[in-house]
Amino acid sequence: MIESYQFVEKVLSNYPKMQNTIQLMKEKEAAEKHIRELDKILKSEKVEKDKLEEQLSSQVTGLQNALLLKEKEFNNSTQVLKEMIRSRDEQLVKQQEGNMDLLKKREADLKEKHSVMLSEIKQEYESKLQTLTKNYEQQLSKTREDCEARVLEVIKEFTVESSEALENTVVSKHEECVEEMKTSKMESTEAFESTAVSKHEACESIALEEMENEDKYAMESSEALESVDASKHEVSSSSLSSSLQSLPLANIPSYEVQKQMIQPLLTKRLKKGDKWSLVDMKWFKQWKKYTGFDSWDQQSGAHPGPIDNNNLFKDIVSETLNDHLMEELDYAMLSEPAWNLLLSWYGLSVGSRPIIRNVVEFGSYVKHLKVEVYLIELKLCVYPNTNNIKTGSFSRIDTISRVFTVIKEQFNIPDTTECRLWYRYMANSFELLTNLQQTVTDAGIYGGQMIVLEIRNSDGTWPRSKRK
Repeated sequence: MIESYQFVEKVLSNYPKMQNTIQLMKEKEAAEKHIRELDKILKSEKVEKDKLEEQLSSQVTGLQNALLLKEKEFNNSTQVLKEMIRSRDEQLVKQQEGNMDLLKKREADLKEKHSVMLSEIKQEYESKLQTLTKNYEQQLSKTREDCEARVLEVIKEFTVESSEALENTVVSKHEECVEEMKTSKMESTEAFESTAVSKHEACESIALEEMENEDKYAMESSEALESVDASKHEVSSSSLSSSLQSLPLANIPSYEVQKQMIQPLLTKRLKKGDKWSLVDMKWFKQWKKYTGFDSWDQQSGAHPGPIDNNNLFKDIVSETLNDHLMEELDYAMLSEPAWNLLLSWYGLSVGSRPIIRNVVEFGSYVKHLKVEVYLIELKLCVYPNTNNIKTGSFSRIDTISRVFTVIKEQFNIPDTTECRLWYRYMANSFELLTNLQQTVTDAGIYGGQMIVLEIRNSDGTWPRSKRK
């Protein structure tokens, strides 16, 4: 085969054109071989590409499946979380309902306990009052007996003296008549008799005058005894009413009208923003007894006098109430119309002050309305004299503007002075109060915190800014 091929080449070598053809054929074969190799490489690369595409496709499918799985897990987790939140909300609602029931039960127990205490105190006071009344009646009876005995003694002494004086007068007049009759030297017996008769009549008239004077003195003594009793009664009444102001009694309606006007106002429901007033329970109970409010009986108690709330304050100057005051034991709660009626009828005692409070919302989760009995006490000062502290009382619904006004009034700062407010919530931490329409509660201010007023310098700077 090789020899044949060599022979062919040898033969063809004699023909140059044939050699070019052979060369072209060799190049063609080489080109075809190269093409086959390239085709083979392309096929292998295509196979690898297909494999890569399959791998990528499988990876994408896997990622999509994983994403779907994660999405499903997320949805399941979200559903479980929602269920947990709903269950927790239900538990919180049940817990709050349980707490409300517990609070109502405690409130009922406290009311029952207070009712028992009030009944015991009422019985004790009634027994003391009966004892004092009995002692007073005994003293009054004894005083009356002493006065009657003294008056009788005076009348007896005066009667004896009057009788003796009358006898002496009659005897003296009779002697004078006899002397005159003896010395008259009348000429006729008739003249003598007429003179004697006239003298005798004069003596009788004098005796009658003395008897009339005696009756008049007895009547005056009886009137003196009655005046002694009246003065005793006036002394007891004045001792009870010495501390009361003069009242326009003519303008006070009858007991029945007072009850009809006040009774529906005592059951008025609380409404946010309304104002209610505190009244000393002792005075309110006396008013109820005076008007027969709690029974069908007629008037059975003494006049309550002007409204007196001084016992509810810590002192006569401070506006701070006593600690731990309890409704229906220390004070009664009256709506604004009821308070205005009682105030117009009875007025306020000397030095007493009205106690007016707002109806505000209490509670973080379950909101409920309540009368704000105790106000928020805040410490007020002016920077940099933070040691000069004054106290101010504020409602939870008072605005920061109200705090601004009060602190300026307490430190005598003109309204035209440019100022700003800070409140200290920690030892050296202050927060600027910029929203003047915000309430004290919304600003996060609580009782006992310090409110600092900063006055702007004449050069336009702020003292605390320079300090920084």
